[in-house]
Amino acid sequence: MLPGYAMSTQSNEHNEAFLRDRRIWPAWYLRLQFECTFRNIWQYVNPSAPNAPHLIAAEPADPPTIEELIDSLNKERTEPVRAWDADERPEEAKGRRPRVPEPARFDDVKEEHSARLES
Repeated sequence: MLPGYAMSTQSNEHNEAFLRDRRIWPAWYLRLQFECTFRNIWQYVNPSAPNAPHLIAAEPADPPTIEELIDSLNKERTEPVRAWDADERPEEAKGRRPRVPEPARFDDVKEEHSARLES
């Protein structure tokens, strides 16, 4: 069985195939087509059929690059400093200036980057 592909056969009448990740899409789709053709319902399921509803959907955005994630994290980390600097009140009223954070590195975003690539 393919990783990420689950078949459940609790009875002889039902086969359930769950698409777990994008890498198994071709095998999942082929299995769907086979099962629907076998049950003579492919004409109702086929997304390429002439009478299929054609929903215009925007392509999902590409996951951000590592550099974009680092830039985003740097902006997030420095926001308190920028807000403090933009505040025009006297220093006594706004309190101590926040510490300037260390710049983000690859290690700070690698888990998020990997997770976004897998989804």
